[in-house]
Amino acid sequence: MGGKDDQQNPISDRYVYSFGDDSSDTDTDVSMSSRRQRRLENPEAELRRRREKLNADIAKEVGKDSDGRSALNIAVIGKVGAGKSSTINTLLTSMNTDKFREYAMSGQFGGHGNQMTYLTKSFPKTAYRDPAHQEACYPTFIDIGGFQNEETDLNKELLRIVFYGRLPVEDSLQGAKKVFDASGMNGLREQYSQNQELLKVDRIIFVASAQEVIPANLINCVVQAANPVGGKAGKGKMTIPVFGILTKIDGIDLDSTEFKEKEKTFLECLGLVGAKQRYARMVNYCSDVDPNDERLEKYLPKIDIPALKFLRQILDSVYEVQAQHESFTDTCPKPDEPPVKPGATPTGPIPGATPTGPTPFPLQPVGPNSSPLTLLLTYAIKGIIIALFVYICLAPTIPSKDLLSICTSYEKHVSQRIPKGFSDGHLTNICNRKIDIIGKSLMGPLILFVTLIVVMDFVMPPIMQSLTEKIKKPKMD
Repeated sequence: MGGKDDQQNPISDRYVYSFGDDSSDTDTDVSMSSRRQRRLENPEAELRRRREKLNADIAKEVGKDSDGRSALNIAVIGKVGAGKSSTINTLLTSMNTDKFREYAMSGQFGGHGNQMTYLTKSFPKTAYRDPAHQEACYPTFIDIGGFQNEETDLNKELLRIVFYGRLPVEDSLQGAKKVFDASGMNGLREQYSQNQELLKVDRIIFVASAQEVIPANLINCVVQAANPVGGKAGKGKMTIPVFGILTKIDGIDLDSTEFKEKEKTFLECLGLVGAKQRYARMVNYCSDVDPNDERLEKYLPKIDIPALKFLRQILDSVYEVQAQHESFTDTCPKPDEPPVKPGATPTGPIPGATPTGPTPFPLQPVGPNSSPLTLLLTYAIKGIIIALFVYICLAPTIPSKDLLSICTSYEKHVSQRIPKGFSDGHLTNICNRKIDIIGKSLMGPLILFVTLIVVMDFVMPPIMQSLTEKIKKPKMD
């Protein structure tokens, strides 16, 4: 939606992307009087010059493809009918030298509850028909539809799937909801954690309509999913910069108390109070702002300039994603607790309560991350068991020392041919193979010994951890 031109409506800041003066120029070496003079002499040429200058600024900010840069991924999110697709069309048109094109399908069904965008669709640089700077590493816009104004765990999880790049292009949130209905939250996380990490989000633009109630519930979901540290999820979590746009400001009195309250609510929900540089009032290409359909033949600089100013702010390299290396599987919340029936006594631990019994532990090998006390007990008991095993099981029935002594005496008698000596074929055979006999007698116990070591690695950890808990647990009065 758009607004009327200046001849019909003197409020020119309908096209201003934020709270600055629309008359501000991007050049710093030109005096204000010179800029005003240029506007008076040839206003259309001045608008085109400013548009080119802003596009040059953006191209410089994003860098060149040849420098090996990765394009930023910008997710555009909002309630059904907020104007997300129209915003993407406006941003893309402003960066092209071509006429307006409907890159993302936009429009409304007149309040029949339908929406234009059902599938996730991305618009990389290859979708730009005629980029203002061919070599620039332009961002990829992601058009996402399907969110209602609800603050639910499902909405938050769907947003996390989108932000971590796990929702395939041309897939729908409705499909993800069906997975949730069939297999629950854990099934949803398991399935989407197996997808490739594509289009991981670098910026978030939340779009809301100035003609409707601000969707505070959905905004809360977006903020918590984009900023889990603020949502008490702990440090080291991926945090994404969030921007806000109010669309459809045509026909609205921007000085009215109603609009100011709505704008205040929008800024407060997004956490942009005192950070209005990340907020925009924007007019998009549509029939209301361009009733003569001039946009079908050319771009309209008066719409493009505010969009480019805000886009330049969004693409500023000072905004960074914190903990960007983190993947979706690293941040999956713990599995859901089984539901408690009404009137039933909870069986799980109560937050803040002292545990009354040993906690079950998984059968996992004790490793470097185990507590020192657990490691000490584990290796101490292992050593005792191994020593007993060696002492009892590895000792032959006839000690090797006795066998060697017998064979030495026998060989001495045979070699000296003492008259009273004796000679026995079986004993001669045994003595000739005494080394093999001693070696083979150790093979069976040695195999058992190795097997025992392996089994101990899987049996000892739960025992050791249980003993550790009992030692650490304070005595009850």
